[in-house]
Amino acid sequence: MTADSKKLDLNRLYKDRSAATNRQNQRYLRLLFNDHFVVFLLIAIGAAILAFQSLAEKSLETPIAFLPSYWQLGLIFWLVLGQQFGSFVTYLKPADRVFLSASDDFLTKTYLNQAWRRSFILAIGWQIAFLGLAWPVMNIVGLGNPVDWSLSLLTLVASKAFMLVQALDRHERGNTWTGFDQTRASWLIRLAMPFVLVLAIVLLPDPWRLWVLSGLTVILAAVAVTWFLQHQKAQRAIDWHVALTTSQRHSQAVWQFYGLFAQVPNQGAVVKRRAYLDNLLGRFSFQKEPMRRLFWIKLLRGGDELVLVLRLVVVGLILLVALPKDSYYLQAAGMAVLVYLINFQLLPVFEKTRAVLWSRLAFADKNQQEKTFLVVLAEITSTVIGLTFLMMLLIAGPAAALAVLAGGLLLALVLYGLWLPKTLHKKN
Repeated sequence: MTADSKKLDLNRLYKDRSAATNRQNQRYLRLLFNDHFVVFLLIAIGAAILAFQSLAEKSLETPIAFLPSYWQLGLIFWLVLGQQFGSFVTYLKPADRVFLSASDDFLTKTYLNQAWRRSFILAIGWQIAFLGLAWPVMNIVGLGNPVDWSLSLLTLVASKAFMLVQALDRHERGNTWTGFDQTRASWLIRLAMPFVLVLAIVLLPDPWRLWVLSGLTVILAAVAVTWFLQHQKAQRAIDWHVALTTSQRHSQAVWQFYGLFAQVPNQGAVVKRRAYLDNLLGRFSFQKEPMRRLFWIKLLRGGDELVLVLRLVVVGLILLVALPKDSYYLQAAGMAVLVYLINFQLLPVFEKTRAVLWSRLAFADKNQQEKTFLVVLAEITSTVIGLTFLMMLLIAGPAAALAVLAGGLLLALVLYGLWLPKTLHKKN
């Protein structure tokens, strides 16, 4: 087989897999955007527009003088979030490690380069979308003119190019980041660098913003181009462990998103150790309380329940802070809704644990399992209520903090006294 035919085979392989993935995405998007979901989106978008029009007349200054306004903080968070979209996509499969093991030169010089270019084009689309949605807020904070918007886009695109170069570098053995750990570099580049760039976009005054952002854009683009040219000349071999792990994580993230709204077949659960939570698990003894530790392991290491609850808490706290300080009934109601949603989202953990045959054999007493699971839910709920109370006490004052505390405790009493015990007892 000639070099040209090998190159053509790899190109065809990428195109076929990309086309198959696009067909699957189109299929699930049709399932997601049904009539009911479209109506819900229209209502949600209308509510968001009305809320924005109501808040646009307010300055939303933070109580601490040296901090940016809530508009600026929200814009910073939104743009940093946008930088997390647009990852390096390869569509590599485990079988490639066997059948393409002798094609390192073609993989690193052709296949991965094509993947980088396609990923970069998609990343530009994500940045345009996030900046387009952020334009009303940018207009409020004084960044609504075309020059600021275009310069912000160029800066974020240059940042994504640099991030994708680093991701490409991780896919090959013998990295060019001499003496620097690639895992730490990945987190630093994905979070710290976008945060600094977005701070420059949002907070720098007009004369400085133009020069600083232009300089940062040129530097990031120059570094990315320099590395790319060096990459073309070097003899590299693909790092199959990193490449396959990254491809699997991207595919799993896409299907997990669809799994929030539709049934996705043949998608196994992902178990993550999360070593930074090992100390927390150490507080629960397997010898004394094995079922309690099992539930906590399931929460902290299995499934997406933990991430979903953390997102709910963050969104709930933002909404509670944004409410007027004297709207005590709304704050109490908002806290009650947050407590309900947290417990409702954690209920499947009980079913998933019971679905494992070993759990039913080792812990046959279902009533005791229900009581233990209620204790775990109560620990999580009390932690959220306590943190919310402290946050509202510091930001909104004692009256708002007491309203939040009362709303959360009242609903917790109803949940743990009536609804949750009956609901768990009905589950098989």
